[in-house]
Amino acid sequence: MGESPAVRRFLLRELFFSQRYLSLIFVLLIPVWSSCLGQGAYSTSTSMLANGVALKYSYSTGTIEYDWVAPAQGSSNSLGTIKISTHLSGSPVGELSLNPYVLPAGGNYVVTNVSLGSISGSNGIAISYQMWGRPAHVIIKPFFDGKIAAATISSDVPNIAFIDIGGWPTNLSSRQIAVPYYTQAPKYFESLNLFANAYFDPFNSNGSYFYSTRSIYSSTTGGVHNTLLETLKFVVSPNIDDVFPVIHNPPSPHLSQLAGKMVFDLGNGQQFEQMATYLKRLGDNGIRNCAVIIHRWQHFGYDNALPDQYPAYAPYGGDTGLKDATAAARNDSCLVALHENYADYYPNYDRFTPSAVIRTGNDQLALSWFNHATGIQSYATKGTMLQANASTESPEIHSLYGTTASFIDVLSASTPWWRDDLDQATPGAAKFATYRDSTTALWAYERQTHGGPVFGEGRNHWFWSGLLDGVEAQFGGEGAPIPIGLEAPLFVDFDLTRIHPLQVNEGMGYYERWVGPGENMFNTQSLDAYRMQEIAYGHAPFLGGYLWSSVPRALLEQNLVTPVAARYGVQNVSAIQYEHDGSWVDASTLLKSGSTDFSQVQITYSNGDRLFANSRPVDVSWNNMDIPQFGWGAQGNGYLAYTARKNGIIADYVQTPDYIYADARNQNDLAAAEAFAEPQVEGFRQTGSRNFQMQVGFNVINGPAPSDAKVFLHLVNPQLTTNAGIVSAQTQSTVIPATEWQSGQTQQASLFQFHLPGIVPDGTYSVRVGIYYTNNGSRASLYGNSDGTGRYMLGNITVANGGNSITFTPVPVVPPTRDPRMNASGSVVNFEAIHTDGMVWLERSNTTSTSKTWTIRDYPRYRNVTVQVNGAVVPMPSMLTCDSGANIQPHSVSGGFWQVNLAGLHACQWTAQ
Repeated sequence: MGESPAVRRFLLRELFFSQRYLSLIFVLLIPVWSSCLGQGAYSTSTSMLANGVALKYSYSTGTIEYDWVAPAQGSSNSLGTIKISTHLSGSPVGELSLNPYVLPAGGNYVVTNVSLGSISGSNGIAISYQMWGRPAHVIIKPFFDGKIAAATISSDVPNIAFIDIGGWPTNLSSRQIAVPYYTQAPKYFESLNLFANAYFDPFNSNGSYFYSTRSIYSSTTGGVHNTLLETLKFVVSPNIDDVFPVIHNPPSPHLSQLAGKMVFDLGNGQQFEQMATYLKRLGDNGIRNCAVIIHRWQHFGYDNALPDQYPAYAPYGGDTGLKDATAAARNDSCLVALHENYADYYPNYDRFTPSAVIRTGNDQLALSWFNHATGIQSYATKGTMLQANASTESPEIHSLYGTTASFIDVLSASTPWWRDDLDQATPGAAKFATYRDSTTALWAYERQTHGGPVFGEGRNHWFWSGLLDGVEAQFGGEGAPIPIGLEAPLFVDFDLTRIHPLQVNEGMGYYERWVGPGENMFNTQSLDAYRMQEIAYGHAPFLGGYLWSSVPRALLEQNLVTPVAARYGVQNVSAIQYEHDGSWVDASTLLKSGSTDFSQVQITYSNGDRLFANSRPVDVSWNNMDIPQFGWGAQGNGYLAYTARKNGIIADYVQTPDYIYADARNQNDLAAAEAFAEPQVEGFRQTGSRNFQMQVGFNVINGPAPSDAKVFLHLVNPQLTTNAGIVSAQTQSTVIPATEWQSGQTQQASLFQFHLPGIVPDGTYSVRVGIYYTNNGSRASLYGNSDGTGRYMLGNITVANGGNSITFTPVPVVPPTRDPRMNASGSVVNFEAIHTDGMVWLERSNTTSTSKTWTIRDYPRYRNVTVQVNGAVVPMPSMLTCDSGANIQPHSVSGGFWQVNLAGLHACQWTAQ
């Protein structure tokens, strides 16, 4: 073909680009695409037409051809027409088209010439335009990206305002398909039995931002546009999985490390001393190998004076306190990450300079987050400054606090085209690629600096999968956003086939963003639904908000989800099916029926594990399990796990060859979980007229106390409104300081001696106990009948005969309102391998080549949990050696089970062949 000197120069540039880009696709495509679902073997070819380029996709049941037809001479702004025809078995012949076009700044491009043939070694179309007598040239080079048709489109003149995909035909009835975690909604053309999708590749664009079907090319503050460079991708298929984009990122190097790892999200702002106490308590109860993310710790407080982040916030305990908290996490063999933010740049930063801020089209500083707490407006950091600012903070943060991972705020929640800098003085001005590539470089820098994985915020995170290592997998970035997590469909195809092979995301996002308006996570149904979703979507276990420090919730999340997530975290899916009218069908079949009921999903992984999840408001029988709404089940070789009904009670269970976990969901245990101790009257007697003594003891639930404590006993007349109704009061020190109380122990206060003044008339008075901490006067949370003031009702004193008769009547603890998803009666649940009314878990580890060590634990420690083990599953040992040095002997019970009493013990072990 005849080429002018300008076109030849343009083609030389295209040759360099195409070789670099296509080789990258070839290297990265194979491991990612091979993990995706599809129709099996296929082939692709590219050939020239008399009027364009043909891309042909062939597989066992037919062909799909994408013909890029060149525009006609004299047409305006046209890039031609993409004509799509399908010849598929069982479907009508399909005809679709797209009409992409460009719009230059200040006029219209008129097509003056079209050349077809080999362009830099690839079949292509060269279009010559004129505008106001000036020439411009655009090169289109179609190719296949796996199963997806694509074309690079580039120009030699920097005056294009935008390029538009052109949109699908409007004369054919279609509907959009909302896909969880995917930012675009593919279309389904019912008359053609085809799903369709078209989009620009955000990792190959000179544009400023994407909007709808367009890539916009803004001018810099100097009035200059970038030359056009885009990759347009377009695909149709009877299988919806085929029209999802392929993510050309390398997988996270931390996949196996993070698979199944429990993530604790500490985001509410706490004293570092309290944080450390809670982390130690979690570790003391068996929490291990987790990841701890601490959000609120920064020098000037949360989201203030950034990027200044260290030293640690003094009102929370400063560097000394934060170091204790991070050390507590590391002592539990947990990764520890501190929240860092380099996207927002505050004017009260002591090294603030306007030159570090992105510029808008009118040369103004671009605004970012507004801190409502401080009233300070931040600005948008230039992409070129992200790593520069991080280099002044991250190495010191790592050195000071011993971080082994990092959390980088904001960036992974945004689209790659979120920010563009129009400052003509900035390299890469008016290209969102500048900020995109700087973001990617920042994550790589943080991995190296902290020596571990990088976590981030979720929402639009799919673009970045593998470039960082995990996000808190929030909904909301979809083409049709999911506003309420509880109502989210279990449409898992995109997440499991595209995101899951590249990184390990945790949970379903921050709780407050998952629940509906005015709702919270303090109910079992929401937590069950959240956990069921994270398992169905293949995510790692997560606990955040005000729940992260709850021992039973942490044990449930770790002991139930971690063994399951550790298996699927390093596996790819081989099949995904949904229940529809009594049959299991794939997503395409379900959608073609007109249904959007993704409420029951069955997933098969490459290792043969099968998993079922149910969000439908009915109980379902699956593989001999009774699965309630928001329950799930999983089975594999030597593997069983579920949240299902056992003996009519919703319960939780996992069994692998080396691990067993059983949770009877005892509601009283959960109600007591956050309490420091359970008070009880151990003795009462009258010692004379108007005199009595009372001995109060405490079953320690969560010891030790964060500071020393005193015990008070109030005699209360409920009719009095003054002085909290107190008619007599005593305060005593504890016999052993509360800072030394350990979970499972029973502790006593000193003996209370009461003398009732003569002004106290005969009658009945409430006896109320409490504990207050001497360092700040706050009252401890206890388990019992609370009066709402930090006092707990033990019973009633009845005074008669002028004080000559004083009697005490205890009152039982009133159980919490019955939760239908909990074991309200505290009954023993038969799990076949274990009988228990609490939590029990056994782990087996190699000791030698011929023997293994079993470790058994239970929860709670403050009471005697029923622990009976099936001897056919785990043979009864002769003796158990426990952490305290005590040896305890199990005994046989009926049905081939053996029983052991672990009350107050951390863990007991024995060795077996």
